[in-house]
Amino acid sequence: MYTFYVFPKKFYNINSMFVFQSSSLQFLCTYNFDFNKFVYKGIPYINRFQETGIRSLENETSLNASDLHDNVFDHLIQQEGTKIAKWLNDDKKNDKLVLYGVLKKCKHNPDVLYFFRRHIEQRFNKQLWIAEENGEVVVKKVTENEYDMLMKKNNFHKNAVDNMLGFTHIFRLLVSLRKPIIGHNLLTDLMIMYHRFENPLPKSYNQFKKEIHNLFPTIFDTKCLTFNIKKDIPENKMWERNVLEVLYSYFKDGYGRHLVLNSPLIQLRNQPSHDQFHNAGWDSYCTGYIFIRMAHISAKNKCPTKTNFMSSELCASINHLKNCVNVIRCSVSHIKLDGNDPDSVRPPCLIIESVKDEPLDLLKV
Repeated sequence: MYTFYVFPKKFYNINSMFVFQSSSLQFLCTYNFDFNKFVYKGIPYINRFQETGIRSLENETSLNASDLHDNVFDHLIQQEGTKIAKWLNDDKKNDKLVLYGVLKKCKHNPDVLYFFRRHIEQRFNKQLWIAEENGEVVVKKVTENEYDMLMKKNNFHKNAVDNMLGFTHIFRLLVSLRKPIIGHNLLTDLMIMYHRFENPLPKSYNQFKKEIHNLFPTIFDTKCLTFNIKKDIPENKMWERNVLEVLYSYFKDGYGRHLVLNSPLIQLRNQPSHDQFHNAGWDSYCTGYIFIRMAHISAKNKCPTKTNFMSSELCASINHLKNCVNVIRCSVSHIKLDGNDPDSVRPPCLIIESVKDEPLDLLKV
């Protein structure tokens, strides 16, 4: 079970904006969200559009680093640039200069260190190489040939892009593995993942469905599964609400644990002392847990004599729900990512009548 804190770091003209509601922050506080870890240690990420923009900087010769409008960068150029120039002109014995504290100043500003290196590269025209050693920035005197060889082995332009990609590497690994994606009421999650790690959201709804399906060919929404298996569960043994916390408790310790025979054992290697709902890693585990339970119930109902099921058989038993994603308060119950959305079975209008001989108050309806 893993929880990753991700944070969109600024890089040149990439500067994400946040909009918060007080209630949202209070909600996160209630469930012990670590704001310091989010900001100080959050893993960066960019989508393909942003990646293309950063990669294009490598060949941009007219780039003006002053566009950064960053006090840390200005201070580095004035103080460290002067120090480097003096060392290069006056010190003929030492081939290495340690710039103490520079890396610490740039710890939360990856673009500052990148443009500092570019500034030194342009100012001293391949006479110097900047590296990181033992937690400090080190400047070394090199020949032009040595500089070119070092760039081939350790291109700081490409390193900057790789560092900014951060968690996007994990996202792309998930895409490449083509594994089933399991979520609970996950339409918003899919939109956020696509926008943050792949590309800006398409303007067309149908194009969005196509793009998501190309990335993740197999998606299961446990919210849709709950509506499907309700018909196989006695009313007196039904869960109270189909929210994740209630469903997890139902399938772990309630009636749902043994609705059918040979229910598989699902157990964490390192079980936490208490449930941690609204923690991303814990919620993901709970979603996977109820998915296995519901898929097993479906498989068992279709093959009552079979005792053990492979993962592929569990997924096959609910194949008719593959790529169905729940939607709330809409004319349809779900959307179909790999085909046409279902026809609406909901009434075109809702008629409300007063049980008393008095007019209805629309504000109370």
